[in-house]
Amino acid sequence: MKALLLSIFFKIFSSLSLRANRKVGAALGTIIYFLNNRLKKTTEKNINFCFPELSQKIKQNLIKQSLKQTGMVATESFWIWGNPPDKINRHIESVAGIKDLTKALKESGVLLLGPHLGSWELITFYCGQLAPCSAFYKSPNVPELDKIIRQGRSQTGARLYSGDLAAVKQALSCLKNSEIFIFLSDQEPAKGQGLFSPFFQLPALTPTLPYRLVQKTQCKVFQFAIERTTKGFKISFIPLDYLNSKASTQQFLDDMNASFEKLIKANPEQYEWSYKRFKTPSDGDYDVYPF
Repeated sequence: MKALLLSIFFKIFSSLSLRANRKVGAALGTIIYFLNNRLKKTTEKNINFCFPELSQKIKQNLIKQSLKQTGMVATESFWIWGNPPDKINRHIESVAGIKDLTKALKESGVLLLGPHLGSWELITFYCGQLAPCSAFYKSPNVPELDKIIRQGRSQTGARLYSGDLAAVKQALSCLKNSEIFIFLSDQEPAKGQGLFSPFFQLPALTPTLPYRLVQKTQCKVFQFAIERTTKGFKISFIPLDYLNSKASTQQFLDDMNASFEKLIKANPEQYEWSYKRFKTPSDGDYDVYPF
């Protein structure tokens, strides 16, 4: 039954125009908002955490808009996975920083860091057309969905790795070979693989792997963002050269999170606030999200 439903959803959402697809996604997000389920509660808590200075009215509007964008991520992902490159490329309105990125690739590998902001699902698709690229990947529990995601994310040649020790070795190899390695590093790492670093003035357990990759390969560091626009997407690549000179892991993580925070504040409704970013507290053993 799961396989059948996934197949139906995949065919429907990938066959719609991008505009219609997003309308369905926004409607789905609105339903989530009024159902008051886990996604809404997590989004609400995170926005209250990160924007205490906003009025309750403004925060509620941000929560609603954020959940609409979350719905769009779900439906839009099927659209990206199920359409050919030429069709998707027609919706990319601009790419800022591409000259800097291609120049860096001639000199070394590029570690591409970014938060789950906007149409982040597009990143492996786009980078696969630029150069050999790889990214970490966590398999979902549903095999049928796993197949759809793997095929969709690798359709332009991107390689996907599981995130274990062997995958870290693959990441090192990619960067040493002047390739692109993509790491969405705004999620909690496994136990023992992170440090607490400020994120919206709150301690957030942050992966130390980006720092280790830079130290071992001397690769260039860029930040990416894919903004969802009315007609399509705007992509930007921003050099973070100052991260290469950081003497300590803590300095690197603090500056990386500060860069993410600046990016998110410019477009807060498109960030995935439904992720339990502060799940592991720094001051004890308790559940920050008890629902």
